[in-house]
Amino acid sequence: KVHIGIIAKSGDWSIDLRNLPVECEVKDSQNSVIYTEQFKISSSGFEEISFDTKDYSPTGLYDVTLYILKERYGKIEKEYLSSTSVKIEEFLPDTLKISQAFEPLPKDGWINPQSLSGKVILKNLFGTPASGNDVKAQMTLYPGFPVLRKYSDYYFSDPFYKSNSYEEFLGTKQTDENGEVSFELNTSKFEKATYRLEFYAEGFEKGGGRSVTQMSSLYISPLKYLIGYKADGSRSYINRDSVRKLSFIAIDQDLKKIDLKDVTLSIEEVKYISTLVKQPNGLVKYQSVKKSYPLETKKISISKDGTDFIVPSEVAGEYKLTLTDSE
Repeated sequence: KVHIGIIAKSGDWSIDLRNLPVECEVKDSQNSVIYTEQFKISSSGFEEISFDTKDYSPTGLYDVTLYILKERYGKIEKEYLSSTSVKIEEFLPDTLKISQAFEPLPKDGWINPQSLSGKVILKNLFGTPASGNDVKAQMTLYPGFPVLRKYSDYYFSDPFYKSNSYEEFLGTKQTDENGEVSFELNTSKFEKATYRLEFYAEGFEKGGGRSVTQMSSLYISPLKYLIGYKADGSRSYINRDSVRKLSFIAIDQDLKKIDLKDVTLSIEEVKYISTLVKQPNGLVKYQSVKKSYPLETKKISISKDGTDFIVPSEVAGEYKLTLTDSE
């Protein structure tokens, strides 16, 4: 039995659709109408229709369409309102079980992408290795970074953030006598960035097209560590000669705080100067251009317990603070 839920409301929710005549029509995968029902919408707008499939019903997509019934020139016409589809298939139990593992094993935060591979383990239903079975695999890279919930009050900036996504088919291989097969996840051919890597594998039965699938993901990045900061107040506007404190921490790939030495802290003043700029139409006119002027550079160390920095606020202006390492 198939149950179809219907929610009917007017566009602005102000009109009561009670007694609005509608018709629901169901067509099977061979485009034959197997069920129709006419009814009127209730005041609540919540309705349901149900229909049965038979042992001899064809498999495939069944289309369920809802029409408004309108009378025109003495005839009842159907006007399309909404539709959905239902997939009807024969039930056959899976004869294979599939699992995956990354090598090396992922860390809590991210891992460096060198020599990364995805291992697929295929077993028969009773746990014995499924050897000689075809396995297809695919790798997808999405820009992103793990959510650092334990440091949610800190702001982290990823210097390797990029906006491009990539997808690569890794080919088809056969499982060995242990029911295992490995695929190399070579990300060096893509631009250097932080990604969420999705590894998708599909294992096939011998001599048939039925399969089982599995997808796993992890984060990869060339970063060895991240620096985060939090402020004890607004950074967009600080009163002159007031105290504003920034607290810095450094975390490694396991999301643990670490000691970090030889970090260069630099402060620049940002000014806007008026200069002549040639326009696309060939004319020259004055335009404000943003320029930065170095003010201070010094080495700092970030301790495992965090390091505080008091923002200099003696001179009014707009400033940029940057932290860099040797790389």
